Amino acid sequence: MIHGFTWNAVNVFTQQGVSLVIHITLARLLFPADFGIIGMITIFLELSQRLQGSGLGESLTRKKHADQEEYNFVFFYSMSVGFFCYGLLFTLAPAIAAFYSEPQLISVIRIIAINLILMPLRGINRVQLVKMFKFDQIARIEITTNIGAGLIAIYLAYTGWGVWSLVIQHLSIGLISLTLFVTTNFWLPTFKLDHKKSRQLFSFGSKFMISNFIQIGFRNIYHVIIGKQYTAATLGSYTQGIKLVSLPSNAINTIIKKVSFPVFAEVYDDKARYRNIFQKNVRLLSYINFPLLITLAAMSDPLIPFLLSNKWHATIPFFQILFVIGLMDPVKSLFTNVLKVEGKGGQLIQYVLFSKLFFLAGIFLTAHISVHALAISQSVAASMELLLFSRIGRYIDYYFDDFLKDVLPNLFIGTCIGCGIILFNRNTQLNDLITLLLDGTIALLILVILSSFLKNPSFIEIKTELRSRILKKAF
Repeated sequence: MIHGFTWNAVNVFTQQGVSLVIHITLARLLFPADFGIIGMITIFLELSQRLQGSGLGESLTRKKHADQEEYNFVFFYSMSVGFFCYGLLFTLAPAIAAFYSEPQLISVIRIIAINLILMPLRGINRVQLVKMFKFDQIARIEITTNIGAGLIAIYLAYTGWGVWSLVIQHLSIGLISLTLFVTTNFWLPTFKLDHKKSRQLFSFGSKFMISNFIQIGFRNIYHVIIGKQYTAATLGSYTQGIKLVSLPSNAINTIIKKVSFPVFAEVYDDKARYRNIFQKNVRLLSYINFPLLITLAAMSDPLIPFLLSNKWHATIPFFQILFVIGLMDPVKSLFTNVLKVEGKGGQLIQYVLFSKLFFLAGIFLTAHISVHALAISQSVAASMELLLFSRIGRYIDYYFDDFLKDVLPNLFIGTCIGCGIILFNRNTQLNDLITLLLDGTIALLILVILSSFLKNPSFIEIKTELRSRILKKAF
C-alpha cells in the first residue's frame, strides 16, 4: 500500500501541479464565459461516461483473477455504449444548445463527445496496470498526457481560439492517453465471451453505475440551473470555484482512494486488519485534507486574484462556500469503497438516493433566492450526506463515535489555522505575494505545533514513516 500510495502521490501531485499551472494560464488567457460553456455540457458528458463504465472497472479490480473473457465483455460493452452515447449527444446537440440559448454548443458537443469513443480503447489497459499495482507506469502516462494536452490548449488559447482551446484540450487528453496506455500495456480483445461471467460482472458493476449516475446527475444539476437562470459568465465563475476546490481535495482523494480500493479488496476477509487500514485512511485523509482546504478558503482573497487575475474576482465567494464539499467528498468516497468491496451495490444505491433528498431540499428552498444561496445549500447538503454515509462503517465495526474521534481533531486543527490566517489578513496591509507567503507559513506553524501538542496519530505515523525511510537510505 505504501508503494502504491507513493507512486499515486507522485502521479497526482505532479498532475495537479501541472493542471494548476495550465489552469491558471488558461484562466488568464480566456474568460469566465468560455469555461461556462464547457460547464453547460459537463452533466451530459459525465453521465455518458458513467453509463459507459457501469462500474465494470471496479468489478474487474475487485476480482483477484480476471480472465480474457471478462476483459472482452467489458471492452465490447464500453465500446457499444460509447458509440450509442455519442450518437445520442450528436443528435440532441441542437436541442441542448437551444435550451441554453448558446448556438455554438452544437459544434462543441459534437467534437468533445468523441472522447466517449476513445475512452474504452484504453480502459482495459489501465485496469490491468492497476491490478498489477504498476502505479509508476500509470503515473508516467497520465503526467505526460496532462502536460501534452495542456500545452496544446495554452497555444490555442494564446492564438485566439477561445472556448475551442478547452474543447481540443479534452480531446487531446483522450488521444494521448490512448496512445501511451496501448503502447505501455498492449492488450487486444478476442471475440470469446462467457455469458455467465459477463452477467456476474454486470450484476456487480451496474449497481455502482446507478449510484454514480445519480451522484453525478445531482452534482451537475447545479450547472444546469445556473447556466439556465444566469449568464455563462456566472456559471464560469461557479465552475472555476468548484474546480479550484476539487484540485487539492481530488488529489488527496485520488491518492488514497485508488490505492485503498484494491488493498481493501485484498484484505476484506480479515475484518480486523480491514478495519485498521480503513481507520488509518480516514485519519490520514482528514489530517491532510481538512487543514489544506480550510487554509485555501481563508486565503482565497488574495489567492484567486493573484493567480487568475481580477476578472475572476466573482469566483472568491463560490470558493469560500464550496470548500466544504472538498472536505466531505473524499471521506465519503472511503465509505463508498467499503460497500464496493463488500459487494453491497443495492445498499449503496439506497444511501445515494436517500442522501440526494438533502440536495433536492436545498435546491427547492434556495434556487429562487440567489446563486450564492444555491451554493450554500449544496455545501450544507454535502455535510449531511457525509454524516449519513458514515453509517456504512458498521460493516467493518467502525462506528459513528469512532469516525468522530478520528476526524474532529483534524477539523479542529484546520479551523484554528483558518482563524489564524483570517485574523492576520484583517490586521495587515501587505501586497498579495507577501501576504500569501506569510499565510502559508502561519498555516504550517499552527499545523505542526497543534499536531505535536495533541499527539495527532497521523502526524506521528507520517514522522515515523519518513524517519524510517531516511534511516534506510542513510545506512
